[in-house]
Amino acid sequence: MSRAEAIPLITQEESGKYIVSSEAVEVLSYIEAPLAVVAIAGLWRTGKSYLLNHLSGAQERHSGDAGFQVGATVNACTKGLWLWGEPVKLEDGLTVLFVDTEGLGSTSRTQTEDSQIFSLALLLSSMFVWNSRGVIDGNALEDFALVVNLTKHIHVRSNAATKATTTNNASLSSSSSPSQTPKYIASNSGNFVGGGGSHELEALAEHFPSFMWVVRDFTLRLEDGGRKINDRQYLENALKPQQSFSSEAASRNQIRTLLSSFFRERDCITLVRPAEEESTLRNLRKVPFHELRPEFQQGMHTLKNKVYASLRPKALNGRALTGPMLATLAETYVDALNSGGIPTISTA
Repeated sequence: MSRAEAIPLITQEESGKYIVSSEAVEVLSYIEAPLAVVAIAGLWRTGKSYLLNHLSGAQERHSGDAGFQVGATVNACTKGLWLWGEPVKLEDGLTVLFVDTEGLGSTSRTQTEDSQIFSLALLLSSMFVWNSRGVIDGNALEDFALVVNLTKHIHVRSNAATKATTTNNASLSSSSSPSQTPKYIASNSGNFVGGGGSHELEALAEHFPSFMWVVRDFTLRLEDGGRKINDRQYLENALKPQQSFSSEAASRNQIRTLLSSFFRERDCITLVRPAEEESTLRNLRKVPFHELRPEFQQGMHTLKNKVYASLRPKALNGRALTGPMLATLAETYVDALNSGGIPTISTA
């Protein structure tokens, strides 16, 4: 069963309680093949939904207003996490799902709610797309500051398991093989129990999706010291720590380090503005794709090829997930949030 429309995956009630929608559970119940999940996130009103409509093929396969809702006002369109109800089936047997997320930084959400939405998108996806505008500079990195708080919002192991690990740490370290090395968990303070800095990053990185940074409305020339570079090298250069003694620089370097550590598989694509006229940009969804700037069209084709070439099944503890398993995973994480807890990967 599939539905050619965007359907709610996880929404939040007025009381603050998160809900996994029955519509999404029904769609997922029919997917018995391994699946990949592409989730997109970014600041509100930056064109995430438009981008995802092209990646999912929603607008190519359907006419009219098919796809995720796209708006031209200052109001956010997407609330919570939404799923495109028509999975894409690839020749190799992989089924691809596309998830849109509520824009971060809106006036209607708290930082905690932003962090929870951000964390759910990371936990449920096998590819995480970050959408931003302009360039990757200090300000763009600060927009990604939620990554600093991930250790407060995602656990790798339960507190009980961590306590047991800590108690038996000495004996385990002397007798266990490398594959049996205990994993670590973030405490409420954001530090990890039972391990050093490298361990705390590795524990989460093992479970994190691949990462694609999409830089929209890009106007710079891709050069470094007079030599041409590609999009990926541009990202890698931007993630290199900068030498400075200011607290602002230290904060940005922390974000650079965490991004590099959490997302081992990462890439980037830069896109020019799709059109020059403001009136066209405000009604972008209604403009035929072939009428947009050729450079933008080529960039979108490159992005789509990169995304599909990098897809891999969503897995948990080495096991590829099917639709029903993903629905159960979402419900487990939501239950943890609703009970005042923190999503725990190892117990999902």
